[in-house]
Order: sequence, then C-alpha cells, then structure tokens
Amino acid sequence: MSVKIRGIGKLQQQLKEVEKATEALNGSYDVRFDAHDPVSIENAIQEAYNMVDERVSDYATNSLVRPLIEHMKENLRQQILDSAEQQRQESGQDGD
Repeated sequence: MSVKIRGIGKLQQQLKEVEKATEALNGSYDVRFDAHDPVSIENAIQEAYNMVDERVSDYATNSLVRPLIEHMKENLRQQILDSAEQQRQESGQDGD
C-alpha cells in the first residue's frame, strides 16, 4: 500500500513566498512626524502601514505571509508611538 501526499508543491511555493516577503519587509521605514501632534503620529503610522503593504503586495494573499504583515505593522506602530513618547519626554512635554 502506498500513500501519496498532495499539497507539498503548494506548501513549498508558500514557503518560498514567506522567504521573499521576509526579505521585502527587511530594511528601514523612514517616516517623519511631530511628536506633539497626534494626527501627525497617526499619519506616520498609516504611512508605515502603506510601505509594508507596498513591499509585500505580491504575497499578501499567502496565508503564511499575512501574519508576518500584521506583526510588522504592529511592530512599526509601537516603534513610532515609543519614539513619539521619547521625543516628548526629552523636550519636557510628556502630555500626561
């Protein structure tokens, strides 16, 4: 009796796309914002999200890549928020 495993080719393709998407996501995301202006901060977050989407647009339908995209967006969001908070503290205007 033999068992034929199907779907390996599709999985291999998905894994190749994960590798390519990871490479595409790597690098810097340069956004500028005013740490004292919540609208400016939100615009910077949206700009970073757009950069992520542009870099991985070819792989966005891959179910293995989607979680990477969401993780990257959340990571960038947090980095921007942390940077804004740090800038406000350094200028002596924490806003709290």
